[in-house]
Amino acid sequence: MDEMLAALRGIFPDLRVERLSVTWPADDDNVWFISREGGAEMQLDSRENGQLSFLLESDISRVEVDDAGLAVETLTAWLRG
Repeated sequence: MDEMLAALRGIFPDLRVERLSVTWPADDDNVWFISREGGAEMQLDSRENGQLSFLLESDISRVEVDDAGLAVETLTAWLRG
């Protein structure tokens, strides 16, 4: 997960990433909200500890991918609009 977010930050210096804060230890906190200044917000979900597969969601699409590189490519396309 760290490598994916670093790759996206390398492409988009204005990238904002927030991890979901949960109330209970059993809640799923493997959810990140990703956006750029003035852009749409995307959601990235992973399995425990950032493991594959990834569920990518935006206002217009929802995709599950089993490859970190494909996740970065997809999010890059969405963030570029």
